[in-house]
Amino acid sequence: MKINILLCDDDKDFLQRISDAVAGQPVPPGASICITKSSNPAEIADRQLSQYHIMFLDIDMDERSGMDIARRVRELHLDTVIIFVTNYPEFSMEGYEVRAFRYLLKQELEQKLPNYFRDALAELPLNLPFFHKSGLVPA
Repeated sequence: MKINILLCDDDKDFLQRISDAVAGQPVPPGASICITKSSNPAEIADRQLSQYHIMFLDIDMDERSGMDIARRVRELHLDTVIIFVTNYPEFSMEGYEVRAFRYLLKQELEQKLPNYFRDALAELPLNLPFFHKSGLVPA
């Protein structure tokens, strides 16, 4: 099973940093991850949005913010796990509108990402073959 992950951030250095960090996270046996990086989220079409299981979205981007993308994901009735990545915790209240799963402060990436990623995997739809109601199926 392939888990599709979208990373959006207009800071290309941070985008590479989070990409490396996500790529280094463990996944369940039989699963793999496919990471798509975007520094220009205005170009992401609705059809593409529906392909992702997990999204890491920077809230503060110029043309199309992570919040804009999250709103569109919910308008399309997608069950994507959304994790906002930001330097600005004051946006957290707005995240309730789009059912944000977590807020990851950029300066806490290395400390928080492992737990957030594990928890995000546990939120994926139960029809993925390596999940059951109590979480990951043991190997």
